[in-house]
Amino acid sequence: MSRPSKIVSTPDLRVYRRSMLWLAGLGLLPPLAFTGLISLQRENTARDKASALPAALPPTPLVHNFRDLAGVPHAPYRTIHGRPLRRGVIYRSGWLGAHALSEDWFASRGIKAVYDLRSPPVRHQHPEQIPEGIDYLPMHLAEKPLITTPPAPNADTAQQQDARLRVSNTVEGHMRLLVATPTVRMRTAELLTQLSVGDGAKVIHCTHGEHLTGWITALLHTIVELPHESLMNDFMLSNAQIPQRASADASAPVVRASALQAAIYEANARYGTLQRFISDGLQLSTDTQQRLKAQLLV
Repeated sequence: MSRPSKIVSTPDLRVYRRSMLWLAGLGLLPPLAFTGLISLQRENTARDKASALPAALPPTPLVHNFRDLAGVPHAPYRTIHGRPLRRGVIYRSGWLGAHALSEDWFASRGIKAVYDLRSPPVRHQHPEQIPEGIDYLPMHLAEKPLITTPPAPNADTAQQQDARLRVSNTVEGHMRLLVATPTVRMRTAELLTQLSVGDGAKVIHCTHGEHLTGWITALLHTIVELPHESLMNDFMLSNAQIPQRASADASAPVVRASALQAAIYEANARYGTLQRFISDGLQLSTDTQQRLKAQLLV
């Protein structure tokens, strides 16, 4: 009758290894036997480590540039008065349709509404995949910058400025148009007003969640009086949020500080400050701004 082989535990194996090492040093153990012992020890150690690992978590769908408007959990953004922003109110993101996000994904974040800032042609080409029960609100703000002929020499200063903005087919030019174009200002005010009402968390997004979404985020951060440095840092954080841009997502533009600075410069030139642009340029009511503050501030 055969006897079952004894399974050597890891502590016993360490003692056994030291004994074999001593015997090998005396020349009383064949070298190959010692080599086999080392292999056995490695296999057992790897098995012990593997058994100690937790079960694999279900994969999380990749959503470009998804993050909380309030900052990270352990260090939320703070206003110039020291008040922290409340998390779980408004999220900023890139396109949500690259993966079919489950109802649980939205429910775990308390999301009740998605505001899609992309243009109609882009939305048609890349539709969203939003579960039933989540409000989907397309809020088209602006097309690509228009390219027009340069202004006539006798055009007045305002016309020359507006024409130069439209000729500039750059990200900076596009960002300045978000301030200079009346229809864009009207739609921006409508978006901010809608964000100030309703229950549940909301998501605002464009294609990559960078420039257009970053501009709306900067306006919201200005309303709650976030320091300029925090406002700029959040805008630039998009570069770190899409590390695969150099390969799989090479179409994503690199975010430059000059893009947001161009919009702020335009707002300052026309209205004096970014806050006055919100109040006077967007004509966003004091009540709407107070509702946004009440939502976003702890």
